[in-house]
Amino acid sequence: MSAYSILVVDDEKNNQELILSMLQQVDKGFKILLANNGKTACQVAAAKLPDLIIMDWEMPEMTGIEAVKVLKQNPDTHDIPVIIASGIRMSPENLEIALTSGATDFVRKPLEPVELIARVNSAISISEYIKQIKNQKNELQAINEELTDSLQTIKRQQEQLVNSEKMATLGEITPIIAHEMNTPLSAVQSGASNIQNALREVLLDLPILLEAFSDSSDRALFLFIDYLQNHLANLSSKEERQLVTQLQEQFEQYGIEHAELFGEKLGRIGYSGTVEEFKDFFQELDKHPDGILTLSKMGAIWKQLTTIKMASAKAFEKINALKAYVHQNTESGKRVPTDVKINMQVVLTLYEFYLNQGMKITTELQDLPPINALPEELTQLWTNLLMNAYHIFKGKGELDIKFYPDPGGKGVKADFIHHSPNFTTEVVAEIHKALAGETTTVHPSSFRISICKTICDDHQGQLLYSANGEQHILSVSLPE
Repeated sequence: MSAYSILVVDDEKNNQELILSMLQQVDKGFKILLANNGKTACQVAAAKLPDLIIMDWEMPEMTGIEAVKVLKQNPDTHDIPVIIASGIRMSPENLEIALTSGATDFVRKPLEPVELIARVNSAISISEYIKQIKNQKNELQAINEELTDSLQTIKRQQEQLVNSEKMATLGEITPIIAHEMNTPLSAVQSGASNIQNALREVLLDLPILLEAFSDSSDRALFLFIDYLQNHLANLSSKEERQLVTQLQEQFEQYGIEHAELFGEKLGRIGYSGTVEEFKDFFQELDKHPDGILTLSKMGAIWKQLTTIKMASAKAFEKINALKAYVHQNTESGKRVPTDVKINMQVVLTLYEFYLNQGMKITTELQDLPPINALPEELTQLWTNLLMNAYHIFKGKGELDIKFYPDPGGKGVKADFIHHSPNFTTEVVAEIHKALAGETTTVHPSSFRISICKTICDDHQGQLLYSANGEQHILSVSLPE
């Protein structure tokens, strides 16, 4: 990560140099920008977008408070944390004015190096939180744009398709995919809203928490905050209740007066770390029990960010499957090198909603060399084999899918191994009819297997049925 940039705003050069020397002591490679009044500070901030601003209150042309208000009105600089510094205005009322105007924190002059660095570190952390939230919002917008483009592409392709089976497939998956996308997109949107609310509360509470800790213990505070971020687990309600009880018992062992509160707040965010290692910190925090509320809110923010990342990944998986599906070669009769494993994975992703309805699927898809094929037809082949199993199983059954090199020569083989009490003799008879070219549209299996046989024939391949005890196997062979 590149060095953080800090804009130091003070009308006295001595104060600028003092702050600069304090920041250089921590050896974090801060990039320092300078301004000598509020008006210039607003111009520099808009042009350079620093990670943090340390702003004097009393300055000519424009005071620090006036400058903060201007910065908050500019969308580009609205989220930059600002620490107000003052040696005159130091009453609680002045602190309230600074925070109400939009400042993130308040520090008194003459400046103490330890206090300034602690508040700078805190503000930088806040800046990072804000950037993560912005990135997640941008991801959400990108997801929406990608989804819109993909669905529009599908719609255009639907108008061009002449194959009735392909039309039926698109008609099935488009509304389902759109419905499935609601879950991850709602998680992203809800998570961003929750983070925004929690962050607002953290920003108000954090200065109080920092004030509560002495110089000797503020390092422990930041060590625990860093530790907390990496020790949060996603738990069920039952597991959360068990964790709350365990933590409360541990806090009681170390004489924590507010053991019940500490265990409740940390347990509800899935704190999976140690109590013993931070017992001194918790004993100090016990004197300021409201601090645990701030820490639990910070933990909730991190958990929400993790949820957003997972939801975004799920949404991108669906979008990539849609893109792979709609961008397949559509030129009639033209075979292209096709990765059958990826081709199959696209189908599994698109039909995940169906396949999760009481149907257990295991896959063993070996990496295979590309074969010359019609990607759209292969998609229809795997789709019909999957949907055939889905309708036969009726919520009861297991399907094993194996892709491997054809042991009899160049090419690939795919076995769809069915385990289900609903794979009846009637179903077997209909499959035999379809493979013999005696298909009818009355029975779903006969119709689907007939389509699969036609696709295999078009590729000079084979579709065969066999049984091994209670296993019913449909095997596809496709040449190189």
